[in-house]
Amino acid sequence: MPKRSLARVNDVEEIVPGKVWKVRGRSELGDRDGYYIVKLVDLKGLKRYVCSCQDPSKPFSLRRAREGCSHIGAVIAYRRMKGEDRY
Repeated sequence: MPKRSLARVNDVEEIVPGKVWKVRGRSELGDRDGYYIVKLVDLKGLKRYVCSCQDPSKPFSLRRAREGCSHIGAVIAYRRMKGEDRY
């Protein structure tokens, strides 16, 4: 797990159990927003995380959509620490 994602684990707040999380933005990690919303969505049977930082109007959104982002990584690490499933 990348260091940036692990640095954010304590910034994760579960909003809708197993579906929606809020991750506090951190200016020292380059965030421009106060928080980011991460959702677990089902796309035709394929579960995938999406983050509000991947919005096309945001800088570097295409790169984050392709490569993932540390906000999603933080949610995955948070869920693993809680013993939840791999999604």
